[in-house]
Amino acid sequence: MIKGPKLQHLISMMDFLCIDDFVIPDFNLRLPIETMTTNFRPDRIFKLHRRNGSMTYFGSGSAFNNDIVIRGIQINDTWIKRAYHFLTIEVDAKLNKKVKNECMPYLKRMLLKFNKIEFCEED
Repeated sequence: MIKGPKLQHLISMMDFLCIDDFVIPDFNLRLPIETMTTNFRPDRIFKLHRRNGSMTYFGSGSAFNNDIVIRGIQINDTWIKRAYHFLTIEVDAKLNKKVKNECMPYLKRMLLKFNKIEFCEED
């Protein structure tokens, strides 16, 4: 596990998982400035996009305001760490599924290195 994940690490992990978008759980995180004040909605989804490395905010749940979508939110270090944590769980689950019944030692490490995501290896 690396100490300071970067956006490029997230993109590499999303490539390995073959996903274009990843929903980042936002509980207990400081919300981006674009989602404050009049754009705030109690039900919200933050989605990270692999192609451009930005987030999209989907907000709903307000009786007085319409649903809102804000695209192109730049992701900061706190959000990168949260996404990295959950993407690591997904990568680990996919690798465990692949190497479940294999008898070759270090196969998991080899798959990580081959897919250029060796930074998610557990210490």
